[in-house]
Amino acid sequence: MHNLSEMITPALEQGFKFPFCSVPADYKNITGSRFCPLLLTAMESYTVRQSHVFSQMILNDDLKRDLALILRADWGQFCALSEIKHPVKNNTANLLSALLLSITLAAHITQRTKEPIIRDSIDFIIPEYQDMIYRLSNAMILSGFKPIDIINLLNGYAEIMPGRPLIACHRHPYDSVAVPLREITIHDRIAFIIMAASENLILDRIQACMQNAETESEKALFMEFSLIAQQHMIFLASFFPQVHPLETLYHCHLAEAFAYNSCAAQEDNKVIRQFYLAEKSHEMAHIKKLAQMIHLECGRQLAHPSFPSPLQLTPQKGYIRDMVKNLGVTLRRGKIIPVGSLKKGADFFRYQNKLCTACQAIPSHEIIMQVIREKGTDFRYEIAPHPVQLMQDRETDHTDIGR
Repeated sequence: MHNLSEMITPALEQGFKFPFCSVPADYKNITGSRFCPLLLTAMESYTVRQSHVFSQMILNDDLKRDLALILRADWGQFCALSEIKHPVKNNTANLLSALLLSITLAAHITQRTKEPIIRDSIDFIIPEYQDMIYRLSNAMILSGFKPIDIINLLNGYAEIMPGRPLIACHRHPYDSVAVPLREITIHDRIAFIIMAASENLILDRIQACMQNAETESEKALFMEFSLIAQQHMIFLASFFPQVHPLETLYHCHLAEAFAYNSCAAQEDNKVIRQFYLAEKSHEMAHIKKLAQMIHLECGRQLAHPSFPSPLQLTPQKGYIRDMVKNLGVTLRRGKIIPVGSLKKGADFFRYQNKLCTACQAIPSHEIIMQVIREKGTDFRYEIAPHPVQLMQDRETDHTDIGR
């Protein structure tokens, strides 16, 4: 039995002090990426949820108390981030911001990894993020948003153009599960955790949209979005090698520390930068404590953590355009394959035939058709013609692609 009081660090004790954040900040004061607070909120929320799940799996009461202490400090950090006021108050616009964060993270992370499987897997979902941005933006037009307001929300990070049609993204649940990687570097594990946290944020925002949807068509669209986001979560999580729950939490806190460090690196506002660095030091205390817990519980001594170079949350429209060309593929048991190579009775086709009996019944398709009926064309914001020639047609929703 170990003495908990001997393991408490000053940084952890700060989780018990009020107020959690003594420096209220505003988005207008942020000089770095305005996605930084959104990313950090996603990371803290994801880690808190993981901690709750894993605490139920641990039998040692002392370890549970240790986790409760870390969880208490984590929640303090989450509350501190809420002091950075977000200018957007609309649920749909908040969902758009979450999608923009995810597609930007995916484009950055996939260019940093040296593991082909990881790169290909994250590249695979980029066209699906793009299509969600496209269809959500068109739904916002129908709900009364002005085109210029939607374009301003993009903040230069993405275009509004179709990707892999969402109707083609509905896959049998079996096909979302990949074979776990036997080995994965710390840096790639951090990347997967960041992507999982951003997907978790998307699901949270979708749920808020569903609860506040004003029409049945809006609610149906958000439900469809939730199916796709859940598929992404399962797909990304399936690559993780199986490790002890404490080790998973250790990596979650590593990812958080990396995220705080990355946000601090691109922030010139001294107050906000100092806030990010202070929270990074708290995360390092959590990491040290979890390493001690793993040593006590599993007898393993973890190597001193190292971080990859800071993540720069800059626009990646060119890379996203390149990935949007890759539309005619799907998943079979977690492997990316051309749709044309599937056998006639494949799970993908059987699932499609049951769920997507008629295009008109698919909410994401109906939204585009309604905009075309009312406006003559769909709503787009492109820096150049669509990279796939067929998709340059703005009077048709090409739902046959990818299926």
